[in-house]
Amino acid sequence: MTDTTTDAPTDAILPPAARQVVPFFMQMALGQLLKSAVELRLPTEIGDEPVAVGDLADRVGADASALARLLEALSSFGFFRRVDGDRYAHTPRSAPLAQDAGGTLAELFTADWMWQTWDELTTAVRTGTSPFAHRHGKDFFGYLTQDNPGAAGLFNKAMTLLTGSANEAESLDLSTTDTVVDVGGGQGVLLRDLLVRHPRLRGVLFDIEPVIARALPELRQEPLADRCSVIAGSAFGSVPEGADAYVLRNVLHMWNDEDCARALENVVRVAAPGARVLVIELVLPERPDHPFPPLLDLQMLLLLGGRERSEAKFAELFERAGLKYAGITRTSTMFDVVEARVP
Repeated sequence: MTDTTTDAPTDAILPPAARQVVPFFMQMALGQLLKSAVELRLPTEIGDEPVAVGDLADRVGADASALARLLEALSSFGFFRRVDGDRYAHTPRSAPLAQDAGGTLAELFTADWMWQTWDELTTAVRTGTSPFAHRHGKDFFGYLTQDNPGAAGLFNKAMTLLTGSANEAESLDLSTTDTVVDVGGGQGVLLRDLLVRHPRLRGVLFDIEPVIARALPELRQEPLADRCSVIAGSAFGSVPEGADAYVLRNVLHMWNDEDCARALENVVRVAAPGARVLVIELVLPERPDHPFPPLLDLQMLLLLGGRERSEAKFAELFERAGLKYAGITRTSTMFDVVEARVP
């Protein structure tokens, strides 16, 4: 397996002027190689046993010679390996793509509507806005719900895989809270877990009508129904009033600062004095040591015009909305809890 993160393999075949540049473009090509592999269903078709290129070509509807060249390129990055002449098997890198979770995420990241947004990165950087509507004729969620329901199903499944297991209920201390409003709470998974964890707590699930329509049946049934209300609405309109805690989980990163401030101001307007505002999101480190957080930040810009934020940026946003920043609670998941107080 060739490790393209080092200079050793390229030193022998590249002229000195190219040695520092070409490996990065090789990584760029890897993305397209994986996209083709997913679209051709190679991870699932190869399966547990090695498969001859000819048989694999028949299964996926490909030219055998061209497929062999694609597999050879993929194997040079450690995805699949050639055994017994022209047969290919999985490697530790390619095997997860054949599993449900890995396959779903790979399908999402390589879907045309997702992939093509990166073609517009230069435009997004120049304008500071999402190019998605210009490319697809509708904003992101309009496109999913109206034009591509299959993409909507894939997106929802992938988001559940990315965030569904990252349950922050145990990280939220609501032992002294009477009522919590889950703003943009989706189907109510987090709210359900909070109500189960705190038997005296009352909760309100608040989201737009199409989302509320898919709320968990448990929230409308005993024993939770008498402690839970399900209300349709928008954070940019009228937010349920009088609660002493408002939770926004993976909501603010969808919006720019102006829209975030407007939504938070609506919370300040109706919340009880001293109420807590608990924002659960990925918090950007001041100096990222891994590419995932800054890449996710750019993905939010491309899809929605939103952004991921650092702790300092959250503090600035809270101040702008009339809130008092109260601190951050780290969790064992990819998300942290950033807290503010209503004066």
